[in-house]
Amino acid sequence: GYSLDQEALAAGQSKSAVELAQTLFEEESWRQVLSSLVVCFFARGIYKPDLVLAARGNDKAFIAKLRRHGIPVFAADPQTLDDVVRLVKRIGRLVGMEQEAADKAASLSARIRQLSRRAAALTTRPRAVVVIELDPLFVAGPGTFVDDLLSRAGMTNAVEAQRPWVQ
Repeated sequence: GYSLDQEALAAGQSKSAVELAQTLFEEESWRQVLSSLVVCFFARGIYKPDLVLAARGNDKAFIAKLRRHGIPVFAADPQTLDDVVRLVKRIGRLVGMEQEAADKAASLSARIRQLSRRAAALTTRPRAVVVIELDPLFVAGPGTFVDDLLSRAGMTNAVEAQRPWVQ
């Protein structure tokens, strides 16, 4: 949503919350189609990856099957933005792009610091919910890097649950 908002602002436009949500929903539907295609390509042997990156929530049986077929899988569960920065560096090492990853990690760290500085000046902490998936509905709860992002951006996660990823 941030990049969509920034594109509109750069063009001298302003999107309402409804317009922004509609655009995000349209974009998300395409991501779902693309994800389904990737799974199909794996199943048919069209993709023969050198490495599969997996995150919390991925089907453990599917990951095990990939490993049984000799496909290396790197699984991660970043819980803070600092974890995400470290993960960028680690993946860079895994794929032979260590310098590029170090540069991206440094840029990301700088942006996080800038975000935190801006948030420190806020007088209120708006409540927000971050939707991860629409169908089924999943939202980011406490103890996630998304929760950390909201906090560093000066917001409060409105999801009050005992689990990090809530359906």
